[in-house]
Amino acid sequence: MAELDRQPGTTYQDWLIRPDLTRKSVEAEDVNLRTPLTSYKPGVPLKDLRASELPEELFSLNAPFLTAPMQAVASPELFAEIAKNGGAGVANSSQPIESEADMVRRTKRKKAGFVEPDVVSPGMPIPELEALTKRKGYDTFPVTEGGDPHGRLMGIITRKDYSGQLHASLKVEDRMVSMSDPNREFTFGRFEELGDDLKSANMMLLDSHHGAMPIIDRDGNLHYMVFRKDIEQHKDNPMALVDGKKRYVVGAAVNTRDFEERAQAVIEAGADFIVVDSSQGYSEYQRDAILYLKRAFPGMPVIGGNIVTADGFKYLAKSGADVVKIGMGPGSICTTQHKFRIGMPMMDALKEVQDARNKYFAETGIYIPIIADGGIVDNADFSVALTLSDATMGGRFYAQFHESPAPVTDWKENIRGLPFFARVKSYWGEGSPRAKAWREGRYHQAEESEGIEGVVPYVGHLSEPHNFPRTANHLRILMQKCGYRDLFALQTANLKLQSASSKAQGMPHNIIMPEGFWAPYRIQ
Repeated sequence: MAELDRQPGTTYQDWLIRPDLTRKSVEAEDVNLRTPLTSYKPGVPLKDLRASELPEELFSLNAPFLTAPMQAVASPELFAEIAKNGGAGVANSSQPIESEADMVRRTKRKKAGFVEPDVVSPGMPIPELEALTKRKGYDTFPVTEGGDPHGRLMGIITRKDYSGQLHASLKVEDRMVSMSDPNREFTFGRFEELGDDLKSANMMLLDSHHGAMPIIDRDGNLHYMVFRKDIEQHKDNPMALVDGKKRYVVGAAVNTRDFEERAQAVIEAGADFIVVDSSQGYSEYQRDAILYLKRAFPGMPVIGGNIVTADGFKYLAKSGADVVKIGMGPGSICTTQHKFRIGMPMMDALKEVQDARNKYFAETGIYIPIIADGGIVDNADFSVALTLSDATMGGRFYAQFHESPAPVTDWKENIRGLPFFARVKSYWGEGSPRAKAWREGRYHQAEESEGIEGVVPYVGHLSEPHNFPRTANHLRILMQKCGYRDLFALQTANLKLQSASSKAQGMPHNIIMPEGFWAPYRIQ
């Protein structure tokens, strides 16, 4: 006989965090956002867990933020930016195996300073270069033979080297600063001499007074570029999450179909952790994948999910998952709950799984981190989600940024007779008709969609001060107000369920304001 739970489910925005004592010893800059991303044995009770006492070698995030492994989100550029801010990106498995492996390699090649840049060919028309500059948002491009990313370096071209109007009939080779020009305004480094020595490369660049420096080998082939702006960014990003070779940390997703071949490829490409990506992770398919991955790649952190129940958590924990991901249907483009009436409201799922995790920890001494995946609308949602989880994962939130793969488009139309204009980016779910070719690996079916496609506002680059840095700062301020020194402490918070009227009272009210001024769903 079916069981009915008659208590209404809740989401992040139904709850308030009750304030705790603000302590003089906890300033916003003192808050420690480090969080484990693998299972471990702390050797102390749950109440005594401290981020400051996490083993230095324990695989962790410097901030509790992960990007969802989605076609509309994943890109090496986004992965690098989130890693600069202490989080990590995850390459999507809804693409050919070699494409996913290449996404990982391209992220690793950025080396937190060594950048594998977009290149252009000498024969590219100036109008195409101008369009590329607008699309990419930067204007310095190496010119290589045949446009090969690692081809022989012919020269450099920047925005100051041409006019879109005056030189529209010319090609890149007509306006570039050539390597053969004795008066060229750039220097270069030798790969054989510098290797992976970023510090020496940075010193050469700073000494040269130039804005960029290519790294080439003895045959003149391009390996990397080093940019002066990146040197400044490194000083401004002490939270950057890098591996032992100073490369950005990045994860890769596998499905439960071709996981053996796919895992081998992405790990060889440099993936730091694996996410077994499934809409319903409480399955024998997922168990088999996790068991194989733990046996074939010992020491590699494996994230299982998604699940929404205590039974699901226990099943994946016993299968060997190092981390468990929670969420079924809360995403803005997911239709699983609506279409199939399956899933769990996000806060209820997180609470049930957190209780099961804590019980498992008490019984075994093994701490398994849990990830809140989906449903994040604004900055405050991160704070609420992290009272019941160790880290968060998002899709729509990150699809807004410049570094996500969809191009920026202008949306123009008349609404109620008034002109409307917005800059937007496409956003679609892994279960949407657009991703049909890959649905079987994640949903075990391809005919029924479980997602939609729409657009999200374009908000600019992830690392702009008003974007993601503000999100992390928002979390720090919340924790400072409540005296929580780290995320383990945040998980001891008391929360209060709100009524509809209390929510309304918590928003600006009974005041006349310009239309559109109060926008709670913006990143702010």
